[in-house]
Amino acid sequence: MTREQGIEPPAVETASKESFLLNIRLIVDFLTRGNPRLDVLAADFAPGWTPDGNLKDRLDGWHALSSRHAMHLSRERVPDNVEDVEPVGPEQYRLMAADCEEALAPFRRARAAHRQAP
Repeated sequence: MTREQGIEPPAVETASKESFLLNIRLIVDFLTRGNPRLDVLAADFAPGWTPDGNLKDRLDGWHALSSRHAMHLSRERVPDNVEDVEPVGPEQYRLMAADCEEALAPFRRARAAHRQAP
């Protein structure tokens, strides 16, 4: 959904956007936010790996945004005044994907190095 054209029917467009946002949440949970006691995390596959602070902060911001726009009905998602809704636009989708890929690339390298370590 990187172009500003609608997808028909509208329900398919909504489902596509929700799916994207849910996957952003899942990726960020895996990389930085999960519960180490309960969840399988990136650090389980590449011990000691973590995204740098600036990237982690951006990922946390995308997690918060995606949480507000998917999964549950929140007051922020459906405020009293519908004009107050700040939609997620094409540039934000591109930035979310780019930041996740920026974090996943070094994770993949760290995982490969860990797998080859004696």
